[in-house]
Amino acid sequence: MTPKGIGNPIALLCDLLAEGDQRISAEAIGGRNAPEAIALSEAGLIVPDGVIDTTICNACDEVHLAEIDTDPDSGGYSWLCPDAGFVAADCDIIAAYAVSMQRLATAVSDALSETFGRCRWRMRRLDDTSAWMLGVWSIGSASTIVVLARGLAASAEAQRVRQALLRLPRNDAGLVITIGGLEGLEPPPRFASAPLDAIAFIEGSALLVDAQVIDRSVAPHLFESLHARGGRPGYAMQVKEILTRLDQRGELPKSGTGLAGIVRREWTKIYPNEEPPAPSTVRNHIAVWRAR
Repeated sequence: MTPKGIGNPIALLCDLLAEGDQRISAEAIGGRNAPEAIALSEAGLIVPDGVIDTTICNACDEVHLAEIDTDPDSGGYSWLCPDAGFVAADCDIIAAYAVSMQRLATAVSDALSETFGRCRWRMRRLDDTSAWMLGVWSIGSASTIVVLARGLAASAEAQRVRQALLRLPRNDAGLVITIGGLEGLEPPPRFASAPLDAIAFIEGSALLVDAQVIDRSVAPHLFESLHARGGRPGYAMQVKEILTRLDQRGELPKSGTGLAGIVRREWTKIYPNEEPPAPSTVRNHIAVWRAR
């Protein structure tokens, strides 16, 4: 069966990893020359792994498995069919690729470091789960734990992941990057969640992450954490947070003209249920932030 993600390399990778680490045939992803296969291979997210062991014979009318073997005459591969004899195998169909959570976790961790700077904490498997703790980054000046997880639609795995998240040392915020659904997971307080195919993309031969999407995922949970620690944060903290994010994304106007309006518009995106502070208040906080 062709995975649903054909046409979108990251969605395709999520389909492949939904069941965990595995070895797949090129045929399952549209062949070695399919754009998605090329993109994932060049980004190092899938790696060649010889050829598959068996295939469905297409040389006769019977549906049967056939073992792939080396063809001594051609130097290629073939299988033996009881009716058709030796059948030459199409290498584009029988080539195998390996996919693994650890390989993806390393690529996502590298992409986060490229976007948000130095990572704190060593990447590791998250306790007795199939998830990976990628590290801690300063996202919008918030110290944020990032975890990559799959299989969260299953209640048992979702519960194991939740308990492992609760055992992690406290930071300002957290982000669970998900592969597949997360219906079974109730994220702990201060933890946001976002699907991998919503925050990551391939450009050239590199996996990259969308800083703006991640910022907007984490921001509300950061301020939930601040509320829990000491009541409602003042406007100064929130305006500083927005300015820092705009600066990281290269969206601050050089002259400063109109910046208060930009901050107020960004405010309504991040806090849609809160009225933004008055322009004069925003300008005062901007002046303090610029003088830091």
